[in-house]
Amino acid sequence: MRKLVVVVLVWLLLVAFASNFLAVSACFLEQSRFCDPLSVSLENSVTEKGGILTEDETWSGEILVTRFLIVPEGITLTIEAGTVVKFQHARGYKEGSEKKGMEIYGTLQAVGTPENQIWFTSDAEDPINGDWHMMRLINAGNDSIIKYAIVEFAQQGINLWNSSPTISHSIVRWNNWEGIYLESYCEPLIEYCLIYENGYNGIAMEQFNNATLQYNTIWRSGTNGVHVDASTARAEYNIIRENHANGMSVDDHGTLIALNNTLQHNEAGIQCGQGSNTVIAHGNKFENNLVKISYSPSDSVQYSEGNGAGEINYDYPDNRPYELGYIPGDPEKDTYMYVYPDEDETRRVINKIGEGLGLTWSITWDGEYIWTAALWGDVYKLNPETGEIKAHWIFPGPQAWGMTYDGENLWINDFAEKKVYEMTTSGNVLSSFESPDPEGGAKGITWDGEYLYLMGWTSPTIYKLDKSGNLIDMIEIEEGRGGLTWDGNYFWAPGGRGICKINTDGRIVGGIYAASEGTWDLAWDGQYLWATQRTNENWQDAKLYQIEILISTTTSYPIEWDGGTYYISISSVSSDHNPTFSQPDKQLAFNIKGPESIEGVCTVAIPNELLGGDFTVIFDGEPLDHGYSQNSTHAFIDFGYTPGLHEVSVIGTTVIPEFQSSLIIALFMTSIVLAVVVYTRKRSTHSR
Repeated sequence: MRKLVVVVLVWLLLVAFASNFLAVSACFLEQSRFCDPLSVSLENSVTEKGGILTEDETWSGEILVTRFLIVPEGITLTIEAGTVVKFQHARGYKEGSEKKGMEIYGTLQAVGTPENQIWFTSDAEDPINGDWHMMRLINAGNDSIIKYAIVEFAQQGINLWNSSPTISHSIVRWNNWEGIYLESYCEPLIEYCLIYENGYNGIAMEQFNNATLQYNTIWRSGTNGVHVDASTARAEYNIIRENHANGMSVDDHGTLIALNNTLQHNEAGIQCGQGSNTVIAHGNKFENNLVKISYSPSDSVQYSEGNGAGEINYDYPDNRPYELGYIPGDPEKDTYMYVYPDEDETRRVINKIGEGLGLTWSITWDGEYIWTAALWGDVYKLNPETGEIKAHWIFPGPQAWGMTYDGENLWINDFAEKKVYEMTTSGNVLSSFESPDPEGGAKGITWDGEYLYLMGWTSPTIYKLDKSGNLIDMIEIEEGRGGLTWDGNYFWAPGGRGICKINTDGRIVGGIYAASEGTWDLAWDGQYLWATQRTNENWQDAKLYQIEILISTTTSYPIEWDGGTYYISISSVSSDHNPTFSQPDKQLAFNIKGPESIEGVCTVAIPNELLGGDFTVIFDGEPLDHGYSQNSTHAFIDFGYTPGLHEVSVIGTTVIPEFQSSLIIALFMTSIVLAVVVYTRKRSTHSR
């Protein structure tokens, strides 16, 4: 009986220990997928930060972000009053994906004071708009807060994706795109903020948000002060003035409740755009706008005027140690690179058309002509050489984002309605079906001769469909979002370093640099790739680019380790890299060969769980400067190389562990059982 009790007690202890060990081991293995967080104190009291945080952190003093920073779910980043967070700046289109930024999946607590504001800014001595990426909250904790902060010189100031923080008493200025941008089910409170001189909208929201805006002053935006797209906004006691387009705009079946705001010196005080929109506007004061409220018969508008917001007192200073001196997008003063060189080592732009059409969201090829859809639902048939308009009609839905041609009819994806329309080339609707992703929707559609393919927007998935909208298959992709086309063998989509080439298994097998900032949609004409390029949304330049692909080879290699297979990808003009992986040396080694007269760029994608940390590149035996970026699954390292054969080693500081947790646990359990057996035998012998 005593032996039985001993065995049971030991077994219970073993089970409890194993459970805890499993949890710890799982946590360890999960964290090993990511690069170690960087935290280095420099001599001048500046602390370098970057990588993925593995525990709660509190920042103070001066912070320099030198690698993309990620705050995972369950982690809280606290930033104390007076902290200055500088992001290492990057300029030039080949560095675009290396812009430093911050992504929050956990919780951000950035609370300053009126006397000691928190700064998020560029590290450049001569900062400009677009120097760094953005502060982005993705599925972040609703207790996140940004208060008494200054956000400036980013591509986009604060970006919210399915997140509902409080943003208050802050200054958001001089950012390339929006000051504050919301997408997909955000419900933030934005109050007592100064939001000015941002390139596009001061505040914009798209896709089913519900935002509260109160006591803000929003002025001198490149487009609208506030833009509400397929969302609901309640705006009270705001001053919205001197914006280059409208004070407030509402599109795509949106709802705007505007109460007691002051709207001054805008084109329209309130503008209703595409779709059937709802505006409830009472107590607002309209001064010196070209028109007070602009709407169509399809919109529902309730309207009465009042005294507006009055004077708003802010308890913090608008600190400006320097001035940008222009609104981003200024064609004469802005030095940001919106349009890239026509030729580089990956592609050559051979034609540009579409001047005067504005922002174009869709493109396809019908065998003879280019088709595109512009911002207000205008669908155009264009001569591919001259851009001459051959036909023009209005799309019936609010937001045509993605189109393709099946040899007879057009298929157009409506992003706002989450619906796909089959249409004749004269604009008649033949059929429609709902998006296969009713929550996240889709952007981009293509045809392979038998099936339709839709590119998911919030999920990394290509949906394979028949013409009735029945789901045939789903292709999980490594990267890519937005537009989509098929060249007969591969998909092409925005992503990677610009535009990526994807095989039917979802793997990236090539890519080229984009031809300007922002690629919306893509088409293939049998020889060349066509791309709708953003350039700058407010410009009326030619945005439809015909592109010759020069180099687009990416080769994936399996790395076998400890019973698992991990795929690395190497993009270059070579295809025979012969990679080897050394776990003890934390090293990936391979060859690269540049043909005569070609100086290329090599990009290596390494799974975070295989190799991570601070990377060193050894090129022909010597350390080499390299670019670096990272997402939640891979690290991306790129460097230039010259003609000839070269030996390359990429060395990390963290590496996949030699033994998996299941093996360790099995060994541990075996040792415990053996110990129990030996113990009971000894007890039995002694008792005799």
